[in-house]
Amino acid sequence: HSVWTFKTPAPVHASPAVAMGRVFCASRDGHVFALDEQTGRLLWRRELGAETLSSPSVAGGIVAIGTEGGEVVALDANDGQIRWRHAMGDLVGATPIVRAGRVYAVADNGAVAALEGASGKPVWSFQATGPVRCEPVLLKTQLLVSAGPSLFVLDANTGKPVGKDAELTNGKLRWNGIGTGVWPVSLLPFRSALHLNVRGMNDEPIGVAVFHLRAQLHTLSKAPPPPPKDAKK
Repeated sequence: HSVWTFKTPAPVHASPAVAMGRVFCASRDGHVFALDEQTGRLLWRRELGAETLSSPSVAGGIVAIGTEGGEVVALDANDGQIRWRHAMGDLVGATPIVRAGRVYAVADNGAVAALEGASGKPVWSFQATGPVRCEPVLLKTQLLVSAGPSLFVLDANTGKPVGKDAELTNGKLRWNGIGTGVWPVSLLPFRSALHLNVRGMNDEPIGVAVFHLRAQLHTLSKAPPPPPKDAKK
């Protein structure tokens, strides 16, 4: 049974974030809410001025969220006051990452940015060659960004592409087993592999590609297919 419920003025399409004893969520019409985790009591509510599809991301006392108006907005986690806004130039539908005093954000126009968490001042920017529609992955000092059929591996401190192999010298790894006309919708690091969930242009599921992670992502290679079920052990 439900412990508590809270009614938002519009549908909630993205997952909430739980931190500081609070539940942070955003409704489709651009309102962000902070609720008491135990009781569901409304602690604060803030209107962003633009619709939103992304989940909020909370760390270091700030709540970062993307808008359809092409901005990353940072709010104070305690009272909901807007600390800063940063224009990305296009829809920000993927959830930003808040980590170690920085906010990492991506946009539909391929823009990737690292921002100072306290002020929103740009630390670095990178332009991917395709729309970025799924949340990037931060692994130690490297940021993985999936844009169309390409995977970019960036230095999280500088934004510069990294990689030792020839196919990674420009920060871009292309795979042939998935094909064209597909869009990555999620990246999930698990143990020593990177799992990429892929959908087609009409949102039909295509499958999952798995890449080995080696030497802190200096090399990436497509994982071999699993053995047949009736294979001898």
